[in-house]
Formats: sequence, structure tokens, C-alpha cells
Amino acid sequence: MAINDLFHINLSVSDLERSSKWYCDVLGMEVIRRVENTSKEVGLMMNLQGNHTKTAILKKPAQAGFYIEMTEWLSPKGIDLPVGGNNGIGAYHFGFLVDDIDAEYARMKGMGVRFKSPPITVASGVRACYFFDPDNILLEIAQMPKSYSAYLGPSSRGPSSARS
Repeated sequence: MAINDLFHINLSVSDLERSSKWYCDVLGMEVIRRVENTSKEVGLMMNLQGNHTKTAILKKPAQAGFYIEMTEWLSPKGIDLPVGGNNGIGAYHFGFLVDDIDAEYARMKGMGVRFKSPPITVASGVRACYFFDPDNILLEIAQMPKSYSAYLGPSSRGPSSARS
């Protein structure tokens, strides 16, 4: 197959400064690049004329390869999508692995992060819960049981507790 690896996900946000600060403060990301763009080529690629965007590219400090790209559309302005639906068509959520979900849940809750529920353990032993970013984008934190590392495979970048 010609597709080599995951590269990035892009989130459209209403306020780039607020969102990039939130992802850095709450999720431990770092901004590695900022760009403002009025490129005709990007407009053609997106089929949006008169585009003007501000974008920040974020990553976890010790992680290579996968990035979160967030874009504030100054022109044309975007429209709000329905919030937090679990069964709608389209991107549902994306998740982050943690070593201690109870500690992360308490830390994030203390920072005012809004959760759908506290951590829940499912039949596979995975513990997870969903929460919202400042634009109500649905996110997940999950803690994998040690036995789950076989499912994730040897190339996984899972939590240190899942590595041997």
C-alpha cells in the first residue's frame, strides 16, 4: 500500500490563541509552528475563495510523527457543527493515552475541563472517558491495561505502563 503513516489531524477552531494555549496547558502539547496564510493554492485545494487563515501546529514534546494542526478561519468564516454527538456521521473524537486515568481526570477536572462522565472501565479492561475542548470538540483519555499491549502491537506508542 502507498500510504506510509498517520501525519496530522486538523481542527477548525474559533480562537487560535485560546485553543492552542488550552491544548498546551491541559494536554501538555507544544506549539512548534505558527503560520498565517492567504495562499491562492490553499484556497484552490480547499475550494474556498478568498481564504485567510491562522494555523498552529502542535505536538507532544517527546513524540515524533503525529501532529495536531489547528486553524482559525478568518475568511471565509466557518459554521458551527453540532456538539458532542456520539453517533453522527463524520469524525467522532480522537483520543490520548495516559498512564493513570484517575489522576489525569482529577487534574483536568480541577482545571475546569468539562467531561461527559468520569472514567469508565469497559469489558476489555480499557478505562476511558470523554471531554470537550474550548470549541466543544470531543476528545478522549484512555488507560490501557498491561495485557492490552499485545493488541496494540510492538510499534505502538502506548503508555509506559503498557510497554515491557
